[in-house]
Amino acid sequence: SDLDGDIYFVSWEPRIIPPRTYRPLDEEDYTGDLNGVEKNVNTNRWALKDIEYPAKSPHRWQLLAQSFISFLENDSLGVIDNGHIALADYHSSNQPSSSKRGAR
Repeated sequence: SDLDGDIYFVSWEPRIIPPRTYRPLDEEDYTGDLNGVEKNVNTNRWALKDIEYPAKSPHRWQLLAQSFISFLENDSLGVIDNGHIALADYHSSNQPSSSKRGAR
């Protein structure tokens, strides 16, 4: 899980299992633009380039606190998704309000 509120469904019902699987895309196969990303030849890892990391800044603790607060304020996808599912479960599909919401 990527910790955003994902809910999993696992089934071995052959009618819903895809008939074919594809291998993951290797980085060598990717031909798109890697804007702002570079590979470190020493560590063989990808990293963002041209970024002033907080450790190099005299205001590193302020930057770290701002980044953390921004994450807390903006990371609400899982909460929104779970709330939507809970409301959908609570209000059955045959209620008049459900069809009005779907028609919007």
